[in-house]
Amino acid sequence: MRRVAETAPLTTARRLEEPAYAHKSTAPPEFRDGRTRLDYTQKSTPFIAPKEMPSLKTTPDEIVRWLGLRFRVPCDWQMVRHSKNPEKGSVVFVDRRRERLEVHWQDCSNEPDLERMVDNQRSLAKKQDPEAHTEFLRGLGNWRGLRTQSKGAVLSRAVRFDPKTQRLVDLVVSSSEDEDVSDFFPWFCRHVEVEAKGPDALRWACFDIDLTMPEGYRLRDADIKPCDASLEFEEVEAEGEARVRRRIRVRRLGLVDSWYTGDPAGLLRAQSAKLRFNEFTQLTEGTHPATEGRAVEPTTLIPRLAGRQVHARVRLWHCEPENALYEVTCSGYRSAPNWPTDLKVHCRPHDHDPGSREA
Repeated sequence: MRRVAETAPLTTARRLEEPAYAHKSTAPPEFRDGRTRLDYTQKSTPFIAPKEMPSLKTTPDEIVRWLGLRFRVPCDWQMVRHSKNPEKGSVVFVDRRRERLEVHWQDCSNEPDLERMVDNQRSLAKKQDPEAHTEFLRGLGNWRGLRTQSKGAVLSRAVRFDPKTQRLVDLVVSSSEDEDVSDFFPWFCRHVEVEAKGPDALRWACFDIDLTMPEGYRLRDADIKPCDASLEFEEVEAEGEARVRRRIRVRRLGLVDSWYTGDPAGLLRAQSAKLRFNEFTQLTEGTHPATEGRAVEPTTLIPRLAGRQVHARVRLWHCEPENALYEVTCSGYRSAPNWPTDLKVHCRPHDHDPGSREA
């Protein structure tokens, strides 16, 4: 796994000479959980010469939802770093050549002066490189934009404040001098939506996982490996404190035709070594036959008497069009929790949801 060095929002400088992911990461610990996303579907992707790469084309594209933000990116962009902090953080995307996109967010109690932020960034770019060419970008709606060209690299930046959620969003798209982003960048800004505050996010679409969570759950962990991605959520009280051990984990396993034997019960036992399964039932998840197992996590007598033994329901189904297995685990103490009726995992990402501002 290659780390991506942290690049700063509008208020600080960044290197322009080479892609940020070529350097050792200096990101704080909460930013060091992102790992390269691979294509989990078995699609043939021929090599494309650099000059023909469609990285700055608007189609084909895919929807990304992360901590209340929704945007669209070209399909060949991969998320390589992601923050789990709902109040202040960022996500970073790369393509086959370079870092392409940074999306930063921050909660603000008062609306900042966007014009001054952009002007300060322009002054900083000129101080960093007196030969840099800068221009303010117009026609971006509520966004305030700046493009900086320096030493062969071009940074297109835009910043916006959402008064409803009191979130500041900062975008940075990287390109080279011979790439035309005049159509792409306005298109990208137009498709960025602030759907909710970070802790209140219910919709998630990332790493080929697309789901709707019940209210009251927050992201606890994201474990991303090649052909194996999982998001884990923890139930929280009204004041934001995590409840005792009530969790939901959604996992997607790819390229299953190369290794899956068609034995769901055997796979659940093998994949969940810490659990002891005592019952399996057959049901339907959407249009797919599914297997659900009930299990407990073996422990000693004292935790059992104290009501701190983990009980779980694990549901597994095979989606042939996606060549993937989906595994959803609901766990808690004392007894296996009821299956949340408003938990929805979509096998074919994004096709069902055009978004609030799209036809």
